[in-house]
Amino acid sequence: MLPVHQIESLYKSLGLNIRVRRMKMGFSQTHFANLLRISRPSMVNIEQGRQKTPLHILYAISNILNVELCDLLPKIHDDEEVKFSNSFEKNLDELDKELKSTIFKFAKHSQSKLK
Repeated sequence: MLPVHQIESLYKSLGLNIRVRRMKMGFSQTHFANLLRISRPSMVNIEQGRQKTPLHILYAISNILNVELCDLLPKIHDDEEVKFSNSFEKNLDELDKELKSTIFKFAKHSQSKLK
């Protein structure tokens, strides 16, 4: 059995993996929750790692995101915290670039409306 701190890290990492992939595909939390037939607060709790996600929901999430379930699961290393995979870190970097680009475009658009 894993220690409590590793279990908590596991669910937080899983939630973050789900969130990054959901955002990368352009789904809002509300829309994604509706596709899963769960409430938005449940979706928030899953992404924050506060809710232990049932297996059938994990399969539905992987299906909607068009990824293998194992691609959402974080890797566990003996006697260490749950570690993010390189693909997760890459996805986060790509998402960060997309967010920066979107914010820049929004700011530029807002500035042109003020003129």
